[in-house]
Amino acid sequence: APEGDPADYVPGPQPETSLDDADLTVQLPQPYTPTYSDPSQPGNEYRCFYIDHGRTEDFFVTGLSPMVDADPIVHHIVVGTENKGDVPSDYDPAVGVECMNGGIGGDYMLGGWAPGALATELPDGVGLKVRADHYIVIQMHYFDSRPGEAIADQTGYAFTTADTVEKEAYMAPFGPTGFVIPPGEVYSDSASQAIPVPATVYGTFPHMHVLGSAYRMWVEHPDDSETCAAASESYDFHNQITYMFQEPILLDPGDKVHVECTWDNTKDNDDRIHEEPRTTTYGERTDEEMCWAFSIVGLGH
Repeated sequence: APEGDPADYVPGPQPETSLDDADLTVQLPQPYTPTYSDPSQPGNEYRCFYIDHGRTEDFFVTGLSPMVDADPIVHHIVVGTENKGDVPSDYDPAVGVECMNGGIGGDYMLGGWAPGALATELPDGVGLKVRADHYIVIQMHYFDSRPGEAIADQTGYAFTTADTVEKEAYMAPFGPTGFVIPPGEVYSDSASQAIPVPATVYGTFPHMHVLGSAYRMWVEHPDDSETCAAASESYDFHNQITYMFQEPILLDPGDKVHVECTWDNTKDNDDRIHEEPRTTTYGERTDEEMCWAFSIVGLGH
């Protein structure tokens, strides 16, 4: 496009890459080097680390900021909580525990990071609850992007917290899991979730893997009108962001939340893992796929 008049230039808002006022930091207790030793999950490793937050009273997370260490091998991070009584007695904090098929490795999700993600700040008066008798769980998904090279990682997370908030929020995942993406095709699938009670959506984190090319999240109302939550025709695995809405989206009973994803499983997709496209289904590995809109939701309006 032709260059505009420099006199008309208005700088855009600069994204926050970290939290200036973080008051709680958790981190892997020591550097961990993935071994990728499970032959059934080639090139992928999930490790969960349970970390004591040191608080004696329940509190609320109001902001989250990832502190990614070895970013070449970190596919994603999920941070959550786990009841201290549910952690195995033989747990070794130096190596964590394998958790490829164990959900987030905890019972309550607080947030997550994927390449390109920035700090997330919740609206004033909104927070995610952390119980005093729970650990913070950091789930690391490592991908062997540099085969033969041993790379250690000591990732962490920084938080802003509050003793009380006006409204408690939760992380709610919306999206399909039963899809089968044919080789050599651009393919789409979707899922819908009926809303049974009034709720408020403050933001969402769309997440796919390297075949992802487009996504859409929207709300269908009983009168057939729609509210767009988030959409992109050029999804980029290396630029994944949690989008906090300028105006929260209000959900009422009868509304439906829809999430649709499109994957490019052809040779035109330079980000593909396999030289020859192959049938791809839902899964945790980098060469499998996902379609999630991890959304920050509060009950009521």
